[in-house]
Parts: sequence; structure tokens; C-alpha cells
Amino acid sequence: MTRVQANVTQLVQSMDSLTQRPSRYLASHPRARVTAAGMAIASLLALVLIPVRDSIGTANIALALVVIVGIVGSSQGIGPGLVMSVWAAMLFSLLHSVPHGHPRVEDEQDILTAGLLIAAGAITGWAHNAFARLRDQLQDANYGLARVHRVAEAVLSEGATEDVMSIATDQIAAELSLLECRWERSPTPGRWRELRHNGLIAGTGAHTEPDRLGELLEEGVEITMGSAGSLILAGRPGHHPSPRQLKVAVILADFASAAAAAQSLDDQAPSLDQE
Repeated sequence: MTRVQANVTQLVQSMDSLTQRPSRYLASHPRARVTAAGMAIASLLALVLIPVRDSIGTANIALALVVIVGIVGSSQGIGPGLVMSVWAAMLFSLLHSVPHGHPRVEDEQDILTAGLLIAAGAITGWAHNAFARLRDQLQDANYGLARVHRVAEAVLSEGATEDVMSIATDQIAAELSLLECRWERSPTPGRWRELRHNGLIAGTGAHTEPDRLGELLEEGVEITMGSAGSLILAGRPGHHPSPRQLKVAVILADFASAAAAAQSLDDQAPSLDQE
């Protein structure tokens, strides 16, 4: 193969990769697929309505576009909603506002309509994200209750302290998405920030942002359990716990600490009886 042929082959392969890249991206990103489909439908609708725009009025055309914007925004979130709304506003401005076929708007009413299209995408996308956060919070709360129940069962079964600690550390690691949660009988004093029993990390307040809490967890945090030692928590980069999740972790540690204290009393009971 000559140098020219090799260059042509490489160019063809690059062009093929370039043409396939959008399809691969859409295949791996469902939100992008829905947004692209919404943009295509809006474009087709805007084109189909051109012959009848004078008879049905631009307000009704904008209303039809708002429906598509609302569907995309409410189902996919604020990012796709904004993209869809800007695209719909561009279609409306170019095809259905005076002067037709030019990327500018002269009628004040049409300017307001285009602005409302963009606002519709932002509002429906924001509502989707807000409901999604609420759903995740409710789901996390259910998971937290299940984890408390799991550790409480282990404590009530009067198993060995090591078994209870193992279950507690596993549940705390799952609740906070930790890299590691380990039990140390004799931790090094002052080495780690303390996650206190009010659910606050030392040096933080009740309104500390989750991002900051995540950074502190990455550095290492401990939950002291008196004579039972401490639990050492190592956070995972990119995961930001909420104050509620930290409180759940403290509750789980309290259960484990109670189990260790009860086991210690049981171990001392025979010697007391002998005396």
C-alpha cells in the first residue's frame, strides 16, 4: 500500500468514525435520545403548520410546541427541557413570527411567546428534578430504616460483638457509600474528626453543604463508642452524604456500641458470681 493509499484509508476511517459518533452517543444516553426525538417532532410540527399559521394563529402554534417542550422537560429534567425549549423558540421565531424565514422577531407579542416557550422548558425541567430529589429522599429514608432494623435484629439476637460490629460497619458503609468502614478497638486519639452523636462532624454546623461533608468523609471520620473503641469511616470521592444519612450512621453505631456494652457485662457476670 502506497503512502497516498494509506492516507486515504485513514481519512475514510476517520470520516466513518465521525459519522458514527453521534449514533453511538445517542445509543448510550437515553436522555439525549428523548431530547433529539422531541426536537425532531417539534421541527416536523413547525414545518407542517406553516401553511395554516395565518388561519389558526401563532398562539396556537406556540401552544402545540409548548406541549412537546413540557413532555421532554417533565420527563428528562431541566437540561433537556432547556435545550428543547430553546430549539422550539428558535423554530417559532424563524418559521412563525414576522418576518417569516428570518432569525429575528419584530412583534412584541411574538417575543413574549418565544420567552414563554423557554420558561416552559425551565419550569417543567425544574419540577422533574425536584420530584426526582423527593423520590430519592423517600427511597433513602426507607433504606435507612431497613438498615436500622437489620442492626437492631443483630443486637437482639445476642450474637458475638464481632458479628454485630461486622453487620453495623457493612450497613454504615452502604448508607454513606463509603470506601471503608472498620472497627478499631484502640484507635489513635485525635487522628480523625469525630462524627458526633447529634449527627454533626466536628467543625461543621447543621447547615453545612453535603459537598463539604463529603470532603471531610474522604479525609476520614470516626464515631467513638467509649470502651468499645471507634468506627473509622473513609468516604468515597464524589459521594456527598446528607445530614440525615449521617444521623442514621450514628444510630447504627449506637446499636453496635450497646451490643458491645451488653457483651462486656455478660463476660463479667461469671466472675461476679464466683465472688
